Amino acid sequence: MQRLVIAGLLLTAGCAAVAAPFDVVNSLRLAGCGAEVAAARVTRVARLDEVARRIARGDGLATALEGAGYRAASSTFMRLGGVRSDASVEAMLRGHHCERISQPAYREGGIAQRGDDIWIEIRRRREDSAS
Repeated sequence: MQRLVIAGLLLTAGCAAVAAPFDVVNSLRLAGCGAEVAAARVTRVARLDEVARRIARGDGLATALEGAGYRAASSTFMRLGGVRSDASVEAMLRGHHCERISQPAYREGGIAQRGDDIWIEIRRRREDSAS
């Protein structure tokens, strides 16, 4: 069974591992997702990978950011469970989360993947958060 959990929302659908979920996020941003306009690519940051890993272990977003030593003015995470392929990641994100992943202010990100579960963390760059 495929599950997508984001901010308390649970959607179900199929199972297996995904090769490049971060690339899927960027392709949707660059092309313009749904009604959202195109946005710049998100840069993968190792410390945000750590944030995603901490969330995967059960930390809340604020605790994960603090534990990784990362301060965020604006941040969001997504958990996709039981995804079968990059195509299923794209369909789930396009179908339900274009607005969230297309925010132009979110320009850094991290990812954790364990089995067929994926955690994606995106945030505003530090220099952008001062404005």
